[in-house]
Amino acid sequence: MSRSETEPFCDRAKSDFPLPQFLGSSATWNVNDVTLLVSGKAVEIRLEYISKKVQCPECGNFCSIYDHAPEQKWWHLDTMQFGTILVARIPRCACKECWRQNVQCALGRPPFTLMFEGFAVELLQHCSGIQVASKLLRLNWHATNEIMH
Repeated sequence: MSRSETEPFCDRAKSDFPLPQFLGSSATWNVNDVTLLVSGKAVEIRLEYISKKVQCPECGNFCSIYDHAPEQKWWHLDTMQFGTILVARIPRCACKECWRQNVQCALGRPPFTLMFEGFAVELLQHCSGIQVASKLLRLNWHATNEIMH
């Protein structure tokens, strides 16, 4: 993308970003980069897992990180009428009992965060139909239907 299409926030904005309150997530994530995509009307927030240990989703033991899954993106609640996209690589644990496991992520399952899905479900309950909710969420009918089920 050209410089005119993206505007990175200053370093102070990244370091002061209230990630746990913003995402409803634990303090194990750090904001690596925040980019304003003006032409796409979106804010892209790159996250990094900073804890040295993770909890195995199978047995519950705390263990070291084996590696990280490929980069994933989540659509989060809008920020000042800009779509918010979270980008992260989820850590995988090196559990001695269960071997390698993907760690459960507080963000939810892509492509939507748990907070976005919760908002969408609440909106669907108050709308006259799925097409109305889809328009307000800026999603197609199939994506909105997937959230319902």
